[in-house]
Amino acid sequence: MKAKPELGIESGAGGGDTEAAFLESMGTSDPSRVVNVGQRFIEAGVERMMIESEGITENVKSWRSDVIQSILRSLPMEKVMFEGIWGMADTFGKIATYRPDQN
Repeated sequence: MKAKPELGIESGAGGGDTEAAFLESMGTSDPSRVVNVGQRFIEAGVERMMIESEGITENVKSWRSDVIQSILRSLPMEKVMFEGIWGMADTFGKIATYRPDQN
Protein backbone atom coordinates (compact mmCIF):
# COMPACT_ATOMS: atom_id res chain seq x y z
CA MET A 1 0.00 0.00 0.00
CA LYS A 2 1.32 3.44 -0.92
CA ALA A 3 0.32 6.82 0.44
CA LYS A 4 -1.73 9.02 -1.87
CA PRO A 5 -1.85 12.75 -1.09
CA GLU A 6 -5.19 14.51 -1.35
CA LEU A 7 -5.36 17.98 -2.89
CA GLY A 8 -8.29 20.36 -2.97
CA ILE A 9 -9.41 23.89 -3.78
CA GLU A 10 -11.57 24.44 -0.68
CA SER A 11 -10.47 25.70 2.68
CA GLY A 12 -12.68 24.75 5.59
CA ALA A 13 -14.18 21.70 3.84
CA GLY A 14 -15.25 19.03 6.27
CA GLY A 15 -15.82 15.56 4.95
CA GLY A 16 -18.80 16.20 2.73
CA ASP A 17 -21.09 17.68 5.37
CA THR A 18 -20.28 21.33 4.74
CA GLU A 19 -23.05 23.45 3.21
CA ALA A 20 -22.38 24.95 -0.23
CA ALA A 21 -23.20 28.46 1.04
CA PHE A 22 -20.61 28.18 3.81
CA LEU A 23 -17.94 26.95 1.40
CA GLU A 24 -18.75 29.81 -0.98
CA SER A 25 -18.30 32.30 1.86
CA MET A 26 -14.87 30.80 2.64
CA GLY A 27 -13.77 31.12 -0.99
CA THR A 28 -11.95 28.66 -3.22
CA SER A 29 -8.32 28.71 -4.10
CA ASP A 30 -7.20 29.11 -7.67
CA PRO A 31 -6.81 25.75 -9.46
CA SER A 32 -3.21 26.72 -10.24
CA ARG A 33 -2.37 26.17 -6.56
CA VAL A 34 -3.50 22.53 -6.82
CA VAL A 35 -1.52 22.19 -10.06
CA ASN A 36 1.63 23.66 -8.48
CA VAL A 37 1.40 21.41 -5.43
CA GLY A 38 0.65 18.44 -7.69
CA GLN A 39 3.74 19.14 -9.78
CA ARG A 40 5.87 19.21 -6.63
CA PHE A 41 4.41 15.86 -5.53
CA ILE A 42 5.22 14.37 -8.94
CA GLU A 43 8.79 15.67 -8.70
CA ALA A 44 9.01 14.00 -5.28
CA GLY A 45 7.97 10.66 -6.81
CA VAL A 46 4.30 10.37 -5.85
CA GLU A 47 2.56 7.80 -8.03
CA ARG A 48 -0.98 9.17 -7.81
CA MET A 49 -2.83 12.07 -6.19
CA MET A 50 -6.46 12.28 -5.11
CA ILE A 51 -8.34 15.48 -5.95
CA GLU A 52 -10.88 16.32 -3.22
CA SER A 53 -14.38 16.74 -4.65
CA GLU A 54 -15.58 19.47 -2.26
CA GLY A 55 -15.72 22.77 -4.09
CA ILE A 56 -15.48 21.06 -7.47
CA THR A 57 -18.35 18.57 -7.71
CA GLU A 58 -19.50 18.21 -4.10
CA ASN A 59 -21.32 20.85 -2.05
CA VAL A 60 -21.46 23.32 -4.93
CA LYS A 61 -24.40 24.84 -6.79
CA SER A 62 -22.92 23.78 -10.14
CA TRP A 63 -19.95 21.56 -10.97
CA ARG A 64 -16.62 23.32 -11.53
CA SER A 65 -15.64 21.53 -14.72
CA ASP A 66 -13.20 24.38 -15.39
CA VAL A 67 -11.17 23.22 -12.37
CA ILE A 68 -11.18 19.61 -13.57
CA GLN A 69 -10.07 20.70 -17.04
CA SER A 70 -7.29 22.89 -15.64
CA ILE A 71 -5.94 20.04 -13.51
CA LEU A 72 -6.09 17.51 -16.35
CA ARG A 73 -4.44 19.92 -18.81
CA SER A 74 -1.58 20.58 -16.41
CA LEU A 75 -0.90 17.26 -14.66
CA PRO A 76 -0.39 13.81 -16.19
CA MET A 77 -3.74 11.99 -16.20
CA GLU A 78 -2.13 8.77 -14.97
CA LYS A 79 -1.03 10.60 -11.80
CA VAL A 80 -4.44 12.09 -10.93
CA MET A 81 -7.66 10.59 -9.65
CA PHE A 82 -10.79 12.44 -8.59
CA GLU A 83 -12.74 11.61 -5.48
CA GLY A 84 -16.08 10.00 -6.38
CA ILE A 85 -19.45 11.32 -5.27
CA TRP A 86 -21.97 8.76 -4.08
CA GLY A 87 -25.57 9.34 -5.05
CA MET A 88 -24.94 11.76 -7.90
CA ALA A 89 -26.82 10.73 -11.03
CA ASP A 90 -24.47 12.88 -13.11
CA THR A 91 -21.36 10.97 -12.03
CA PHE A 92 -21.47 8.83 -15.16
CA GLY A 93 -21.38 11.99 -17.27
CA LYS A 94 -18.21 13.07 -15.52
CA ILE A 95 -16.62 9.67 -16.06
CA ALA A 96 -17.55 9.66 -19.74
CA THR A 97 -16.28 13.22 -20.18
CA TYR A 98 -12.93 12.87 -18.46
CA ARG A 99 -11.87 9.22 -18.02
CA PRO A 100 -13.17 5.89 -16.73
CA ASP A 101 -10.59 5.18 -14.00
CA GLN A 102 -11.79 7.72 -11.46
CA ASN A 103 -12.37 6.75 -7.84
